Amino acid sequence: MKIAIIYSYPPAAEHGSKILQKIKEALEQKNIEYVLFDLYSENFNPVLSKEEYVNYGSYVSYDIAKIQSELKKAQIYIFVYPVWWSGPPAILKGFIDRVFLPDFAFRIENKELIGKLHSKVALVICTYGSGAAAEQAIGFPSKKFIQKAVLERCGIKNQMLEFYSLDIMDKTTFEHMLLEVPAAINRIIAYYNSLYMRQESLKSLIEKSQKKEEMQKATRKMPQKNLEDLKYFQQEQRKAKKKARR
Repeated sequence: MKIAIIYSYPPAAEHGSKILQKIKEALEQKNIEYVLFDLYSENFNPVLSKEEYVNYGSYVSYDIAKIQSELKKAQIYIFVYPVWWSGPPAILKGFIDRVFLPDFAFRIENKELIGKLHSKVALVICTYGSGAAAEQAIGFPSKKFIQKAVLERCGIKNQMLEFYSLDIMDKTTFEHMLLEVPAAINRIIAYYNSLYMRQESLKSLIEKSQKKEEMQKATRKMPQKNLEDLKYFQQEQRKAKKKARR
């Protein structure tokens, strides 16, 4: 398993750095490989260039192609960011604009956007200076943006961990709340594993069904003598299996 962390806090943000540290510790304890995109420290350019805009959907710059390559290798994405003015920081919005492109994150079919990242899941960890009531009063726009407008449209099932009222929260309370971070990571890993097992089970059923159909097609073309031999062989196989169970 590999996890991609998209971290969007300025270097001086104490809350963000502590959350990131908890994430790293949780993954390292589980020996899970991860790649970190620290957008501020890496001076990620969030501005969609003129060339990218004009050639949207047909042009991918080298630096963006490298990021997409790493994201393809990861099964789980962890987004970590502060909510400002009921939305993500501009640097994260620009990351989404420039990285989640056609042919990577989605395709257009009959003028409809179809997600291409159904094999991925995401954990969104975000912090708010204000309380939940302030966001609720305007319909939780930040939550809807990341969950509905971005992740779900790209086919990514997701879970959220939100920290409210950090502007008035004391350090002791915040340190206690940080214990929720490894728990959230455990949940998203378990969620991915359950989805993966379901997908593998479905894949196995489809393969068995296809093999059965191929066998039926083949037997319909067999001469009668060969068909009788096959039925006899199958009967003997079933008898042998019954004896083995006793």
